[in-house]
Amino acid sequence: MIEQSFMPYLIAFGWIAAMMLLGTLIRAKVRFFQKYLVPSSLIGGLIGFVLVSLGWVGIPEVGKGWTSIPPAPFGLIAFHLFSFGFVAIGLSSGAASESGRKKEIFSGSLWMALLWSAVGCFQAIIGWAVFSGYNGVSGGGIFAPLGFLVGHGFAQGPGQVLAIGSVWETKMNISGAMSVGLTFAAVGFFVAAFLGVPLAYWGIKRGYAANAPKELSNDVLTGLMDPSSNVSLGRHTTHPGNMDTFAFHLALMGLAYLLGYLFCFVLKIVFPPTLGAVTFGFIFFWGMIIAVFLRVLLNKTGVNRYFDDDVQRRLTGTTVDFMIVSVMMAVEIKTVWAYFTPIAVTVVLATILTFILVLYFGRRAPHYGFEKMVAMFGYLTGTGASGLLLLRIVDPDFKTPTAIEIGLMNFFALFTFTHTVFMVTLAPAPGFPTIGQMVMVYAITGVVCVVLMKVFRVWKAKQF
Repeated sequence: MIEQSFMPYLIAFGWIAAMMLLGTLIRAKVRFFQKYLVPSSLIGGLIGFVLVSLGWVGIPEVGKGWTSIPPAPFGLIAFHLFSFGFVAIGLSSGAASESGRKKEIFSGSLWMALLWSAVGCFQAIIGWAVFSGYNGVSGGGIFAPLGFLVGHGFAQGPGQVLAIGSVWETKMNISGAMSVGLTFAAVGFFVAAFLGVPLAYWGIKRGYAANAPKELSNDVLTGLMDPSSNVSLGRHTTHPGNMDTFAFHLALMGLAYLLGYLFCFVLKIVFPPTLGAVTFGFIFFWGMIIAVFLRVLLNKTGVNRYFDDDVQRRLTGTTVDFMIVSVMMAVEIKTVWAYFTPIAVTVVLATILTFILVLYFGRRAPHYGFEKMVAMFGYLTGTGASGLLLLRIVDPDFKTPTAIEIGLMNFFALFTFTHTVFMVTLAPAPGFPTIGQMVMVYAITGVVCVVLMKVFRVWKAKQF
């Protein structure tokens, strides 16, 4: 029947869209959410999580009544949106920076990457310690390495932790991995909003921000642009009579994603079974790398004149918004409830640690320390979108190089944190990696990143 062809993913996507629009309406009307700049996607995702948990998200079927949609389709949609977003990041890698501030931008982005990697590793160790301690106290049989996921859920966001959790569940039969990881990521967004916004205002009142506004515009508060706004979304690079510009950019993203899929398929054939089982879990990474090379090819052949970075950023932002809603609707309430105590303790301790480290090193950043501190707190609890949202409070026109540094830091992070992602995706297994080896890798990585801040002289004297 034709109505069945819509199930489950198109209807799930429709529910995601409905929740996003509902979140937009609530953000525009409710002062509480405006005060803390809670994104519409987060509001809609929270409502969607409640509705999915109650079994109210579904579709009517003839002779069957109302059929609820389980969290699984939302999780799969989130995974591919996350991977698609990474492809967009790779295609944007050729964006030009401010030539007169290259040295400043280089040191700032290196500082960000080292701090982000160090804090992410320490968050993971705290999570493992809490879950292990809970096992010792309760005598329960919880899989302690689930605690590692807080470092990836907080520091890397829902897409990354979903990729790890899906491999754990499908290839290694570790139950609850996706929901635990997604819970960490979802709670992280709220931490970014309800602690990050007061942190930003605290610094503004003390004069720490270089370009702080006297007050936030109504556009920022309501989340809706004034009808008279003429802010550009990008430029037309293809004629609408031939192909829409958005379609052209989406086609490039689709090509990179297809090549990433084919590369993963080849790796699965070449690798031994233990590694071949997780190759597609890294499609986001290989897709991004291929997209980087594709962008280089565009630059070399001159085709880049038909590529617009502003349009690409809009598409990246679109994937992030839809991903946040789908992530929260993918969380299973029964898993959250089963692990409630260790999850809650882990979140509290990881938040305290993150706040302390970001505040300490932010005050000792090479330049524009306050702006960096606010942005990094958002990045280390939510995603890059959270970091940019908080940065906009203290630097609304992005006059400081901090926004550019956030983008460039991802390049340095490939060398400071990627190995931990590969390691944790393999999960503790007979031989390598054992739990002890995983903890050691996280600890060594975190300490080395802190030391490198001194070595590269991006750990300065206290600035404010």
